[in-house]
Amino acid sequence: MTNISKYNSSRLILLLKGFFPSLLSLFLPRNKNLVILNSFHNRQFCDNTKFLFMYMINNCQNLTIKYVINDDTLRSDLQNLYGDFFIETNSFRGMFYALSARVWILNALELPVGGMFLKFRRKIVLLTHGVTSKQAGLAEKNISLLKRCYYAVIRTNLTYCLTPCPEFNQIVASHFGISERQMLVSGFPRFDPLLRNEYTMLQKKAEISVLYAPTWRHYADVKLFPFDDFDKDEFERFCTAKKIKFYIRVHPRFENMIPKEILSFPFVEIFSGTQFPDINDYLPNFDMLITDYSSIFYDFMILDRPLFFFMYDIEEYEKEIGLAVDFNKFAAGYKPKTQREFLENISDALEKDSFAKKRQSIRNLACGSSKENCKDVVSLLFNKHIIMGE
Repeated sequence: MTNISKYNSSRLILLLKGFFPSLLSLFLPRNKNLVILNSFHNRQFCDNTKFLFMYMINNCQNLTIKYVINDDTLRSDLQNLYGDFFIETNSFRGMFYALSARVWILNALELPVGGMFLKFRRKIVLLTHGVTSKQAGLAEKNISLLKRCYYAVIRTNLTYCLTPCPEFNQIVASHFGISERQMLVSGFPRFDPLLRNEYTMLQKKAEISVLYAPTWRHYADVKLFPFDDFDKDEFERFCTAKKIKFYIRVHPRFENMIPKEILSFPFVEIFSGTQFPDINDYLPNFDMLITDYSSIFYDFMILDRPLFFFMYDIEEYEKEIGLAVDFNKFAAGYKPKTQREFLENISDALEKDSFAKKRQSIRNLACGSSKENCKDVVSLLFNKHIIMGE
């Protein structure tokens, strides 16, 4: 099964399972005080909806807030931690409860209950997964007929979509095949803990901790440390001298595909998405970030720390997927092509941090200046009469 198939299969199951309940729900009344949130595949508590949920349960007492978690163990753990705010939509009873809500707030394209025309007498707001950098959805290159059909269904379910600044409205709208009039502009809720320096502290294992978080590719496996002149011994001597450790984070489904040779390096460790599901809870533990085309670099910019971009396959990536922005403009960091250049870049980052000024400029554009993004989003939803309450 290809990388892309692993995602599409679970999305298709969700869509088909909820198809008939969603049709029946067209005739059911809506509870204007009930707001349903969810995240990826209804099995995670993370990202934008997680932080918005935590704000809303403390500041929107006139609303009934529920979060869909279809993992029984995780749901039980969260109920013990936060209270009776978590529901399931595996059962028909759970589906119809979620379908009775007037408002759904999504983290990604997976809905609390699958189906079509779900925005009928309901407001569905997609917070999106990240600030745009690469093309996605309908804007991807070489998009399959199956994917076009999937997005044709999804677009019938979206009332609004969130972007952090107006400059990205047209790009994001094209990803989902919706109008720019459906875009809402506000900073992402998940920015708030980074701005307030709230995070889960990890045990420090090295003086310099580097998060290595490449994006996944549907056309090929990611190449780690992709340098033709890669020399393990030289790299190890450098890391030992600088007291550096690299934490590799790939999608949990592909962790078993990391080459064993890479994992044998004493300066490398997996930072598992299974063990640490929400990366924003841990970002401040890292002194530098290595990525490629992933939007994680925007979040890391909030911390004002050095960025590195391994763009070894940029021509193929442009051909197969495409980039949504002028990447050289937005990727405010080092772009080494050889190991020697990479090691020199690390030294420069530790001593001078040459991209600090450019990072600040891009951060102000792409992430906004607000320090209360959850509050801003809720205010926007009330002002647009998306959520009503009593």
